[in-house]
Amino acid sequence: MEITRQEYEAIINNGNDINISKISGCSSTSMDQCEQCHKYYDCHTIAIANDILAAYENDVLKVR
Repeated sequence: MEITRQEYEAIINNGNDINISKISGCSSTSMDQCEQCHKYYDCHTIAIANDILAAYENDVLKVR
């Protein structure tokens, strides 16, 4: 998976978190906030966030 500029800009905390509000219509600003949402188990945003972080980690490892 290649990270888009918008997705890359959503990465926070040195690649350990995503500002969810930058990749969806949700107002959560972190994955922890997303997990507290009552829609969490029916929402695919956290899966997308995890995919973005995995792709980011792979990109970082390629640079090293």
